[in-house]
Amino acid sequence: MKRYKPAKTPVVPFSKDLGLYFKAKREEAGFTQAEVSQFLGHRTAMLVSKFERGVAAIKFTDLVKVVKLYKLKESEVMQVLMDEQEKLFSFYMKSRQAN
Repeated sequence: MKRYKPAKTPVVPFSKDLGLYFKAKREEAGFTQAEVSQFLGHRTAMLVSKFERGVAAIKFTDLVKVVKLYKLKESEVMQVLMDEQEKLFSFYMKSRQAN
């Protein structure tokens, strides 16, 4: 059995709901995807676009920067992340029971 190795830089699992949440918060804060990408040190808006569409993960370090940039309450973001993890866990538990 392979031994578990954590990622060098932890990432936030992606989901469409989580991406939509951060897209709405970005728009409320008045930023474009390009501006956020530049703030995070990326050359293009592709990462932000993929994260907001729920097709790519984002590094926790980048997420912390985004939370601060958008001036979000940490408790609100934590609740959104926990809700997403709960949905993900429930999905996998149900799929395992079906097998």
